[in-house]
Amino acid sequence: VKTLKTATLTTTTDNVGFYTITDLPTGIYHVQVDLNGYLYGLVSNIVMADGRTRLQDFSLAPARKLTATGLVKDQYGKALANVMVSNGKERTTTSVTGYYSLPIETGAGRLTAVKNGYYFNSPSYNSIASQQINFIALPTYIAFGYVKKGSMPIQGVAVKFNGLLNISAYTNKNGYYQITLPAGLWRIEATKMGARFSPASATLDLKKNSMLNFTGL
Repeated sequence: VKTLKTATLTTTTDNVGFYTITDLPTGIYHVQVDLNGYLYGLVSNIVMADGRTRLQDFSLAPARKLTATGLVKDQYGKALANVMVSNGKERTTTSVTGYYSLPIETGAGRLTAVKNGYYFNSPSYNSIASQQINFIALPTYIAFGYVKKGSMPIQGVAVKFNGLLNISAYTNKNGYYQITLPAGLWRIEATKMGARFSPASATLDLKKNSMLNFTGL
């Protein structure tokens, strides 16, 4: 049993399913109950005031075992074999046709796919029946470069990449940065408090390992 919002506390039921949480500060709470193999229970906006006792029972429904199936392909529709697909507890790998089949439980969850050299979407689901969940993979490449003023490297510059993701790489003591990104169009800028750089921003269509340098002004 977890309480959320004004305070965050956790307790465990005893052998007859009874729980108690004492000394809660005055406030508004969500109370959530979790047990493996069951759908979680949630009651929201419980108002607790000083000296007040609240009885809140829960009845949990068993989580049904369902199946997620699907295909994993690259951006051109080519099937990808040997991709690891996971539900967080169990995992499987795709066949030569890119097909996978994996148990999931009733309710909300998320699947992940992993293979070196690729970036995958991470689809969520909220299911009461077995369903098909497909993945599209993008190849990944390295963006790298230096940030210097004259011959002097500038450490601690945030090189920001905005595109499919919003992510940053930071220069080291040699002014060097490196980051692995999915293929695609990226807008890039270098930032550091009190500093200006050229170019002020740049666009990179990442289709191979690519270098982009910045110069301090």
